[in-house]
Amino acid sequence: MTQIYRNAICLPCLGAEQKPLLANGAHGGVFTQDKQPIKEAFLVRRYRLKSKIIDGVWDSTTGHETVETQMVLEGNIGKTKARLSGRHIFAGYLFPHYGHFLLESLSRLWVIRQNPDIPLVWLGVHNQHDFIQMQQEIFELFGLRNPMHLITEQTEVEELVVPEAGYIINSKFTDAQAEALRLVGPTELTPGKKVWLSRSKLKSAIIHNEPALEDILAANGWILYHPEEHSIAEQLAMLADAELIAGVEGSAFHTLILMPDFAGEVVIFGRGAKLNMDYANIGHTHGHKLSFASPPRTQWSTGLNVWENNWLWTDLDFILDTLKAERPKRPWAPLPHALRNIAKSLANYFGRKSITELWPTDNAIATDVGVQDSTVVAEKLTFDVAPLREDNTQYYEMTTDQYFTTQLVKPSQDIYCFRHQADYGAALRAFNSSRSYATKETIWLIEGWEAGAPDSANERLLATIQAAYPTLSVARVQGASVAVVWGQSRPGFTPEGNDEQSSAKPSFIANLPVLHINDIAKGIARNVAPKA
Repeated sequence: MTQIYRNAICLPCLGAEQKPLLANGAHGGVFTQDKQPIKEAFLVRRYRLKSKIIDGVWDSTTGHETVETQMVLEGNIGKTKARLSGRHIFAGYLFPHYGHFLLESLSRLWVIRQNPDIPLVWLGVHNQHDFIQMQQEIFELFGLRNPMHLITEQTEVEELVVPEAGYIINSKFTDAQAEALRLVGPTELTPGKKVWLSRSKLKSAIIHNEPALEDILAANGWILYHPEEHSIAEQLAMLADAELIAGVEGSAFHTLILMPDFAGEVVIFGRGAKLNMDYANIGHTHGHKLSFASPPRTQWSTGLNVWENNWLWTDLDFILDTLKAERPKRPWAPLPHALRNIAKSLANYFGRKSITELWPTDNAIATDVGVQDSTVVAEKLTFDVAPLREDNTQYYEMTTDQYFTTQLVKPSQDIYCFRHQADYGAALRAFNSSRSYATKETIWLIEGWEAGAPDSANERLLATIQAAYPTLSVARVQGASVAVVWGQSRPGFTPEGNDEQSSAKPSFIANLPVLHINDIAKGIARNVAPKA
């Protein structure tokens, strides 16, 4: 439905110039010559209530009740100085954001494409004074040749055609609008083509350990695609013949609105607790094979708005199983017997119940120590994780910096095991972080140093502990490339320096005591009695 208004008044959208458009966050709009708001021209969103996702698919019998939010409030009408003669079409609200531009800015395209010669009138949401490259590219793809006016001051339009929106956020998508948005027709699928729409190079609203997943997907033949690096035409060409498109919830999936005949499958992994129903709205209207999944996750950065939230996945296998992708079956290297035996001996003698192992690369001793609660943390687990799953060991593929700044960390850990680490800074940060969750009974096992590399990260970490932590004792285990750290004050301690350079001095490293494991256990027992 369209209405024509004579001498309509258009007000620029003010109040959201340098920030996202929130409900009631801006003023402006379109009015009759009698200064009455034209309802069809105001920006609204209607959010579905009580929508249900069953087995990953929206149950379209649910979510029909909606709540309407008016995004732009009426602006104050003053004296009109600018005037546009002749007939114009009110095109809508111009968003610089890709997803909102496709869904909301182009919501009246169904009328615009039927009238290629009538000039268009736009209201910029964020105080735009010109069209940006993304918008111009999409206009070009649609072949729009209409003269365009971007309202930056109160303007009177002699004759303004106001169509109703063919798309309203979350709830409405008309057949006419769907047809107007068509940029790609039916396309034969390329067998085996799987495209992952990645967010790993973006700076916000990301999954921080997405790269760990992408390594596995690449090994399974997936194309890792970063839409922001490509033109929209290139994106359409990449997606049109894919058998499977998947990725993290985001604006890249709104490109599907331009592909009503897409015949492949689409899997969207949610970033937050709630599904954005626009994806369901588009998929249902187009008849796409679309499903949703919500992987287990933890929030890393708190205090951010919902569109800025940064997350960490806590179970990559959930995603891999959903996509039927397999981890490389690289078998474990032989377990380091000395490290394993030392861990088992101390855990058994002192009745330890938990162990957290950091940076395993070829195997994990946590499964073989015999404690009730074991955790493994590594940025990428490149060996077979099946033994971890069989042992009920919790494993997280993220950096230790990420791990220790989430709520995943379990308090009062009994044993920390530091495997080989090349980054001294990462090792030191992890050690200091682990102390925040330690008790007086906590024991640290630090795997040794590479032969011929006396300044390796773990070696330097041990030297730093020896030189700068008076409430901790440290000793190498005789006959093994393993050191033990435990809580024991050292009377008469004299600091020898604790900066990165001094901790690498050969004298510091040479001063680390070398003791038999039994003597180390006796030293620990002086402060902590064995548990019954």
